[in-house]
Amino acid sequence: MPRKRKSGRRANATGRSVGGDAHHARFYDWELKSAAYRSLSVGARALLVELKGLFFGNNNGELFLSAREAGKRLNVGKDRATKLFNELRDKGFIRPKEIGAFNMKALAGAGRATTWVLTEYPLGNATVGTKEFMSWRPPAPSPKKNSTVPESRTRCPANKDTSPKTKVKCPHCNDASADSARRTVPLVGTQIDIPREVA
Repeated sequence: MPRKRKSGRRANATGRSVGGDAHHARFYDWELKSAAYRSLSVGARALLVELKGLFFGNNNGELFLSAREAGKRLNVGKDRATKLFNELRDKGFIRPKEIGAFNMKALAGAGRATTWVLTEYPLGNATVGTKEFMSWRPPAPSPKKNSTVPESRTRCPANKDTSPKTKVKCPHCNDASADSARRTVPLVGTQIDIPREVA
């Protein structure tokens, strides 16, 4: 009696899985360790999973996912989803093949979302993907500004630019220490009575 073949996944001559529930989103170790992937936000990583889930091996460049639908899948708003698309695009994981537009409703009878290309996979007759994200590098840090705090100055009216360590003869404070001069300078709006000179 012939043995009954088990149902489920099996491998073809090239070693690829065939039959059963073989569709999956794949991440390679070199991709996960790339600088671009490490720099992605959690939301952008989740969106990348959704986009890879739309890829079936021969439909790269025809991946339809609107910002509204992506927001529903990720439980975020449409504006936030748009920023996540831009993050993936700026770091080379995706690029648009066809930009969606509202005027397409009149031509096709319904609005059409942007079609996306996953740069990891080949497009058209190409045999390999461009993998633009692998050449992405974080921007160089901007040079730090000089944070040196300038030496404090006294507030004495007669010695406005005098260092507090300098000993001066202050005619207003009648004190040899500029530190004392700083303490005795009146606040703005304080009335000062100046005696008149005796004729």
